[in-house]
Amino acid sequence: MAERRNRFDNAPNGNVDLKELTMSISGMSKNKGRTATLKTDKQVEDISIDLIDEYDKNEALFGYNNLDDVIDSIKKTGTQGVTINVFVKGDGRYLCYSGNTRLKAMKTLGEKKITCIIEGLVPDEHELMLRAIHNNTQREFDPYHIAQEIELVEESLRKKGLIGSDLTDEIESITGFKLTAQKMYKQIRKLEPSLQQLFNSKGIPYQHLLKVCKQIPADKIDDFIKTYHQEIPNGEATGELIDSVYSMVALRPSRVTSRPSTCYQLGSEFKPIFHMTRGDDGNYYVPKNKREECLKQISLLEEELNKIKTVCQQ
Repeated sequence: MAERRNRFDNAPNGNVDLKELTMSISGMSKNKGRTATLKTDKQVEDISIDLIDEYDKNEALFGYNNLDDVIDSIKKTGTQGVTINVFVKGDGRYLCYSGNTRLKAMKTLGEKKITCIIEGLVPDEHELMLRAIHNNTQREFDPYHIAQEIELVEESLRKKGLIGSDLTDEIESITGFKLTAQKMYKQIRKLEPSLQQLFNSKGIPYQHLLKVCKQIPADKIDDFIKTYHQEIPNGEATGELIDSVYSMVALRPSRVTSRPSTCYQLGSEFKPIFHMTRGDDGNYYVPKNKREECLKQISLLEEELNKIKTVCQQ
């Protein structure tokens, strides 16, 4: 996965140190039951969860893939130290811009209140998104949500009038991804929505998967996705596994009977064979390191040729 450069490493106004904060606000102090003194100028309160709204772009930017893990962690360690960042909406409600997964976990567990770091009034949409990205820079995200983050940031910057290199430079400044990586991730968003979901796993060879997804005929997409989940149920894909799934699907007869797909070409599926060199004497030259692969391909090609022969004889 392309490396993300963290522009916030030395940010002067980053988050409150949660460890220090938790030690300061972990309930009531032993001093006559009064709340401990905070070591921050930000206001911290325990607020009713019913008064807190989730950030509407949180799922698109970051997702909730680790929600179950967060729930399990709170069950084991308790709610002490579970803290989120909120803005004041001005209607008696609050907006959570950082910690939405923790907020959702607390709701799921039936908790009534959650400790909030209150950081003033809600800023404009662009600034709100920047703050959310800022507070999540240290997390590792899957290719699907990185692609959506880049797309949303670009959309917001275009509304501000940025174009060309000024646009891509600012996207890099905000997301940490250089132009080449931006282009690669944006290609994920051009795939069929069902194929995009395959990129919703961390650590996958997304460039390899992207290349394969682009080759899948439209009538085989559903079959590919189904086979992908059967063969790679935990999402821990490798290039070899992805190729294996593609080979299985590509060699199956098309389920479309009204009009055959024109996308499937034997030459592209059996490159080791069709790209062999034949000399003037009529003999083929096959490198030793390719011979085993060619033998496997010959066996598969024979099956395909028999299918063609059967159709021709009908």
